[in-house]
Amino acid sequence: MVKEPAIVDEQGPSTALDRAASSHILDGASQVKLSRGGSIFLDALRFCAAFTVLLSHFSHPAISSGIPNFVRAGHLAVAVFFVLSGFVIRYVTVTRETGAEQYLIDRVSRIYSVVAPALVITVLCEYLASFFPHYYAIVGHPVLWRHVPFQIAANLTFQAQDWGYEIRPLSNAPFWSLSFECFYYAIYGLVFYRVRGRKFLCLLLLLVAGPSISLLLLVWLMGCFAFDGYVKLRRSQGGVYISSCIFAGMLLVLFFARVRIRELLLAVDETRRTAWLSHLLTAIPHHEVLLLDGRVPWLTYATPSFFVVGLATSAFSVWSLLLIDHLRMDVGALVTRWVRLVADSTFALYLLHLPFLILVASIVGKPIHARWFSAIILCLIVCSCVLVSIPLDGLKRNLRARMERSR
Repeated sequence: MVKEPAIVDEQGPSTALDRAASSHILDGASQVKLSRGGSIFLDALRFCAAFTVLLSHFSHPAISSGIPNFVRAGHLAVAVFFVLSGFVIRYVTVTRETGAEQYLIDRVSRIYSVVAPALVITVLCEYLASFFPHYYAIVGHPVLWRHVPFQIAANLTFQAQDWGYEIRPLSNAPFWSLSFECFYYAIYGLVFYRVRGRKFLCLLLLLVAGPSISLLLLVWLMGCFAFDGYVKLRRSQGGVYISSCIFAGMLLVLFFARVRIRELLLAVDETRRTAWLSHLLTAIPHHEVLLLDGRVPWLTYATPSFFVVGLATSAFSVWSLLLIDHLRMDVGALVTRWVRLVADSTFALYLLHLPFLILVASIVGKPIHARWFSAIILCLIVCSCVLVSIPLDGLKRNLRARMERSR
């Protein structure tokens, strides 16, 4: 691994997080390459998670009726994103000979090439929706426009979720997870590339982020450990059988503990979670100061359900990838090209679907009842995000090239 001496500390890892992120714990991991089938599987899983989030907002009673409620499923799909994000970041950093500076360039170009245009499109869509104020007030969260610059600044710097005090850009709720992931990218990069002062910097980041972001770091790290497990089991002669036993064991646990797990999954509901946490806080003197309007904002997204879904996603991903390798499953070039075209739009789909939905719902002015119309709207939103993602990919390449020239 090529490292810049100006920013890299040559001392070995000394903490559990150091050992989790250091590339040399997996001998020969740099030679591991995902098969075409494995890559397509991860792309498909990522797109399914994004489409589930889309369905969760589309199933809101004010937008459509007659389809199942996907609100909880959409919330839990973010846990799938966290695991996949950790898995892919681990895979990229282990298998590519890059340094901390290149890692920073890759992350910045990838994130801002989508985030900045998404914020502009969000403002534009909601400005147009505001011309239909009656229904926009129902499907959106109208704010004073003088507050929008602050909301955009908070989300551009990814400080919008510190200690759970959520600052969303207008009505675009999915932006919340970016503040989480960017903290994780920063912490992982500091540790993996052994940046000097990484212990202090990581601690400072976690203190700034607050308990919710810090706790869900464990879910993101499940993806990193899933990649490590995949590499080790892939080298083992019976790796696919070992992973099958582990996955089957997890399914049995999920089955026999289904009642308790269902309670955990229901904990995504803020009212239930707040009541549970408030009950625990009663043992603390003057616990009222920890609440905001009767809520516990600093643990807003740290639900037990995220850990359940994170573990299940990790086990399922490792088992599926090993099974694909074992069966030598391959996909045709044409299918691969189309799947990757759609999968590359996942980031744009995740950040842009809600502004598009709010604009369409405000114009329609009533819930969509016809299933054929619902299908058309969903297809149009997906296609729009695919088309938008094409120039955004070019923007990413240009931004990366500019940053590399300025090094």
